Amino acid sequence: MSEFDEGQKKGWYRAVKAVHFAGLVLFLGGIAASIVLGARHHLGELEAFRVRRAIAADLTAALIVPGMWLLLVSGAVLAWRGRWGLFPRSWLGVKQVLGLAILANGTFGLVPLVGRISGLLAQPLPDLAEATRLQHLEDGLGGLNLVMALVAFALAVWRPRRARRGSPEIASVLSAPISRA
Repeated sequence: MSEFDEGQKKGWYRAVKAVHFAGLVLFLGGIAASIVLGARHHLGELEAFRVRRAIAADLTAALIVPGMWLLLVSGAVLAWRGRWGLFPRSWLGVKQVLGLAILANGTFGLVPLVGRISGLLAQPLPDLAEATRLQHLEDGLGGLNLVMALVAFALAVWRPRRARRGSPEIASVLSAPISRA
């Protein structure tokens, strides 16, 4: 590989890594904003509940869902183009499975709940008991996503190894080339 090709490869990797980091910031930032917003809500205040839910729907659409997709797609590209591949038998495979679980929970659990709660609250006389029940369910699914995201983040930082340091298996992984090409 020529120097130019190596430089392009590093630039491409950095660009995708930046997109991955941007996805992380959007995703966790949207979750953090939702948590803070939720802590400031007092049950029984209908107008405040409506405003909070409208903001939660906006955060979900503008930050959390795009952040999830950026993380998943850029992470898959980094893994596929890197030395690990998709779903390796390592910490990265666990992280990738967690990413898919977060995406599934968000797409099929949280996003529909946000829509249902917003729809309920848009009615002139909303069923606050049902909206509150759905809010608690959303809080539980959101908490699950947050825990999975924190575990995935910890795995990315810690990068645990199954074998002991200094073993031939670890030495071969550490000395492996960055790409499969």
